[in-house]
Amino acid sequence: MKHKVLNLPNALTGLRFLLSFVFFLLLRYKGGAWMYAALGVLVVNGITDLLDGYLARKWGEETVFGRIADPFVDKVLICGAFIFLLVRPEMTGHLPDKGAGLSAWMVMAIAAREFLVTGLRSYAESAGWSFPATWLGKSKMATQFACLCASLLYMAHFENDPWARWTMASVLWVTVAVTVGSCGTYVARFVTLARQEAS
Repeated sequence: MKHKVLNLPNALTGLRFLLSFVFFLLLRYKGGAWMYAALGVLVVNGITDLLDGYLARKWGEETVFGRIADPFVDKVLICGAFIFLLVRPEMTGHLPDKGAGLSAWMVMAIAAREFLVTGLRSYAESAGWSFPATWLGKSKMATQFACLCASLLYMAHFENDPWARWTMASVLWVTVAVTVGSCGTYVARFVTLARQEAS
């Protein structure tokens, strides 16, 4: 693992970090045009995320900085986005009156998962344990990204449609379930490794 910082994959990671704050700024405004602009920034952020990892592996440019910064930026984007959505009444109202039912406990569950897994992975790697990403962990990121895209489309056009509110609520519950479930796989892996180390 290289220790250099200045390369294209890391520059793309830095760009993603800046784009995250542009995304948060756009979430402050109401209206379809703002939500579509936020969706565009989110999609660019997602494409850049895939690109920086691909280039780092293809060119052999994987670095210690990138290994730390890449998941950090992911967590800033995901956790920050759900926190910003908590101030949007079209997202936090309760069915069937209005809103998709996003609650603070859902956001806390998502944020807690991210910090817990990061802590477990950091400890495992410092101890020299193999602690790779699981398929459910990778699915978690895709599910959260899809949920954010659906939220933006919902706020842009569909907040007054009952079927859309129920659909959005279902997407939120699935996202929380996958997020918490993926945490369980990492905790189980950590406990297994800890027991092996102790035996």
